[in-house]
Amino acid sequence: MIDPRIEEALNGPHGARPSVAKVKRREGYAASPGTGPHGETCRTCRYICGVRGNEYASACSIGKKGPYGARLYISPDSAACSRFAART
Repeated sequence: MIDPRIEEALNGPHGARPSVAKVKRREGYAASPGTGPHGETCRTCRYICGVRGNEYASACSIGKKGPYGARLYISPDSAACSRFAART
């Protein structure tokens, strides 16, 4: 049970509280995951690269960058996007 005063503040002058799905955008990807070829993942794309200083993190070299030009983490196991290009 949420305190009515807190609920009133959350639903105050700025409208209803946004859902979690709207807040979590898929930043770091070149396009929306799952829009590429069926059965392909980011791991098999030519644009995936490692994040400097972290051997376990991956980033998309053509995806959106974060603050100060840093690449944003993506999951190598996510479905391929529409900008997918197979490794040669």
